[in-house]
Amino acid sequence: MGCCSCTVKTKQILVFGIGGGLLVVGLFIGGFMNMIVDSVLSSAMVLREGSLTYEKWIKLPVDLYMEFYMFNVTNSEEYAKDQTIKPILKEMGPYVFREYHGRNILGWNDYNGTVTFQNIRTWQFAPELSSGLEDDLIMTINAVPATLNYLARLMGPVERVFLSSLLTVSGEGMFINKTVRELLFDGYQDPILDVVNKLNTSISIPFKQFGYFVDRNGSETYDGVFNMYTGKDNIELLGTVAKWNYNSSTPYYERPCSDVTGTTGELWGPIRNKNDVGIFAPDICMTLKLKYSGAAELNGLEGYSYLLRDNAFNNSDPEASCTCLQDTDCVPAGLLNVSACRYNAPVFVSRPHFLLSNSSLLDAVEGLKPDPEKHKLRLGLEPTTGAPMFVDARLMLNLLLEPVKHIKMFENLPRRIYFPVFWFNQKAVLSDELSTLAKLVQIAPDVGMGVFFGLAGIGALMLFIGIMLTVRHGWKGSDTQGLIYEN
Repeated sequence: MGCCSCTVKTKQILVFGIGGGLLVVGLFIGGFMNMIVDSVLSSAMVLREGSLTYEKWIKLPVDLYMEFYMFNVTNSEEYAKDQTIKPILKEMGPYVFREYHGRNILGWNDYNGTVTFQNIRTWQFAPELSSGLEDDLIMTINAVPATLNYLARLMGPVERVFLSSLLTVSGEGMFINKTVRELLFDGYQDPILDVVNKLNTSISIPFKQFGYFVDRNGSETYDGVFNMYTGKDNIELLGTVAKWNYNSSTPYYERPCSDVTGTTGELWGPIRNKNDVGIFAPDICMTLKLKYSGAAELNGLEGYSYLLRDNAFNNSDPEASCTCLQDTDCVPAGLLNVSACRYNAPVFVSRPHFLLSNSSLLDAVEGLKPDPEKHKLRLGLEPTTGAPMFVDARLMLNLLLEPVKHIKMFENLPRRIYFPVFWFNQKAVLSDELSTLAKLVQIAPDVGMGVFFGLAGIGALMLFIGIMLTVRHGWKGSDTQGLIYEN
C-alpha cells in the first residue's frame, strides 16, 4: 500500500510523533552531550588490566629520550693547584639515550582504587642522535673524594686525618678523566671505595663501583615502590601517586615539601582547571610544582603549557623554605639540596646553566650561558584526556666542594663551589597517531551536539510543516482534500 493512501490521522501521527521525538531527543542529548562524552571517556580512561590505558601505560607509545650534556673541565690541572682561579667548563654532547619504561605490578588495591608497582627503566645509547660517542673522555670532578670530604664535615679531627691520609695514599686527585659510559651507566672501579667498604668506619657507601646511574639500567628496585590511583573512584586522580615506598611523605625535607603528591608524569586525569600541577620525581625524592603558562599547540592539537615554578629551588621563598635541610646551611637560591636523598653524597640540583639562580653560582665558573628557551623545564598537557603533549624535564647535577679542616685535598678551597657535572633533558613528544586520537576526543562533544541539535532541527521543521498543513487544511489522504489546498 503506498504512502499516499495513508489516512490523514496516520500521517499526522507520523509527522508530529517523529518530529516531536526528534526534537525532544535531539535537544535532550545535545544539551547533555558534554556530560555524556565525559562519562564515557572517564570510564574508558580508568587504569585496569586489559584496558587501552593499561596497554599504553605498560608500554609507553611515545618515543622517550634522555639527553646528557657533560661538562669537561679544560683547566683542571691549574685549578687543582690554585682554587682561587675559576674552573673553565666546556659543554659536550648531547649524548642521547633511548629510554624505555616497564612495570612490575605488585598488586591491585580495589579498596582504595590504587595499583602498587615498580618502575623498570632501561636506556640504550643512540649514536645517530648524539653529538659524540660513549667513549668520549670527560675531565670532571672526582665524585668519590668529594663525597668523602662532604661526609668528613661531621667527623672528628682524628677521623678526618685518617681519611685525608687515605686520599693521599690512594693517589686520587680532585679531578678524574673517564668516558661518558663510565660516568653514567657502566661505572668504574675506585680504589677508595674498595678500602672504605672493607674498613669498619662510620662511612657507609652502598656501591662497589661508581657511576651516576650505575646499577640503575633495568633495575626493578632503584626507583622505589609506587602506589598510584587508577581513577576508578575519581578519574581526576588518575596517575596521582598516593604513596612512595609505602609512605605518604619522605624523610628528606620538611612539610609540605616532603608530601608525596603529583603524578608520575606518564598518566594524568582530565585537567579541569589551570591550577599548578605536580610531578613526583624519585631522583630528588620530591614533587616538582609546575605553573600554568599559557596555551600549548602540537600539530594542531591544543592544550595547556606548564613551566617549573620560578621559586622551585629558592629556599628563601616561604613556599620553598621546607627544602632547607636542618643539618646544613641553606643553599643559595637556584639550588636544591638532595644529598639526603642521594646516599649523603654532596649532590645539588639546579636548572641547567644555573638559570634563574643566585648570581654567585654562575660567577664561580666560566663557560655557562643560561638560556630560558634551551634550559627551562616545560610540560604540555591535552586537558580532555590528560595526555602529555610534550615534556622537557631539564635539570643540572652539581657537586659541592667545600673546605674541610684536615682534609688536605680540599682544605685550601677559598669558598664553597657548586661544581656543574652535567645536565640532562628527559624528552618526549606525543606521537602523530595519539595526537590524531586526542583531536577526535576534543571535537567529539561538538560533533555530537551538532548531530543531535541537527536532529532537533529536523524535528522542529517537521512539526512546523505539520502545523502549517493543519492550519491550511493541506493534508491529503483517503478522506481529505489534496496536499495543497485549492480554493
